Amino acid sequence: MTKIKKIVNKLSNKIFSVSVFRYFAKLSTTRKRQIVFVGAITAILVASSVIILAANNRGDSPYIYLRMDEGAASTTNDSMNNVDGTLQGGATWKQEDECVSGKCLYLDGDGDYVSIPDFSLE
Repeated sequence: MTKIKKIVNKLSNKIFSVSVFRYFAKLSTTRKRQIVFVGAITAILVASSVIILAANNRGDSPYIYLRMDEGAASTTNDSMNNVDGTLQGGATWKQEDECVSGKCLYLDGDGDYVSIPDFSLE
C-alpha cells in the first residue's frame, strides 16, 4: 500500500478525532500555513460563487428605468418597459443650470414622489 493510501485510510477512519488534530500539530509551520491558505481561498471562492449566482438570479437588466431628465410635462419616461411615472405632490423640473447634468427632477422631501402604475414583472 502506498504512503498516500495509508494516510488516507488512517485519516478517513478518524476524521475529526484527536488523531487528526495531533497529525496537524506535527506538521511544519509552512505546511500548516499552506493548508490554512488553501482553506481560506476555498471559502472565498465558495462565498463569491454564491454572491454571483444570487446576482445573476435577479435578471440581466432592471424592470423599470426612469432617467428623470425630461425637463417638462407631468410624467417621466421609462426606457425599459414603457412603465412611465407620474409626478405627484409638487415635484418640479429643474433646468440645466440647476442640475449636475442636463435637466433633472426636484423632490423637496415634503410629499413629492413619482407614482408608477401596477405592472407585471414577467
